[in-house]
Amino acid sequence: MITLLETSFERSVDAIVSQYQAVLSSGDTLNAWVFDDLAARQQAEQTLA
Repeated sequence: MITLLETSFERSVDAIVSQYQAVLSSGDTLNAWVFDDLAARQQAEQTLA
């Protein structure tokens, strides 16, 4: 069998954190619909808080 494509993608919640961490100011809000698990979402919320 020949592999035509092998790649990986960053988790959506990690991409959101890395993109908005430096942009958001205190008091800003960010709403995002993600399908990550509860622990990952809570970690992202704490990081962005």
